[in-house]
Amino acid sequence: MGKINFKELFQRNSQLNHEYEIGDYFPDSITLLRPNHENPVLLGYISLTCKSCVDMLPALITEFKQFPGDVQLYTDGHNEENEELSRHFKPGFPILYLSAIEQKDIHKVFATPFVYRLDSNRMIEGSGVIHSIDDLDRIINQN
Repeated sequence: MGKINFKELFQRNSQLNHEYEIGDYFPDSITLLRPNHENPVLLGYISLTCKSCVDMLPALITEFKQFPGDVQLYTDGHNEENEELSRHFKPGFPILYLSAIEQKDIHKVFATPFVYRLDSNRMIEGSGVIHSIDDLDRIINQN
């Protein structure tokens, strides 16, 4: 049995756990529901088992509604839960199911609540974990 280089192993794993960065292009393999392809896009991610996500949800949805572009909110809630959220909050944008595995492996979201702000060409202009509405405002208005 060969020697395991733990430093290399952990370095490789830590490189896998990085969200997309500002200036990266959001992968074409991820479908964006965009009525107007000239608009910027805000992608929000929450977990319905995350206390801070649930506590912030009303304020997040209020802020998302004011975004001057297209918005998609992803949750780990099943369709019935997402439909109930849509009925209750009437957000005017889709609330979609995304498994925790897809959040991490495909969307590169490792903590919630989280947002990506994309320009109309899918380039990431801002991103980060949201601890407060000020964090969200900073990311939305980041240049």
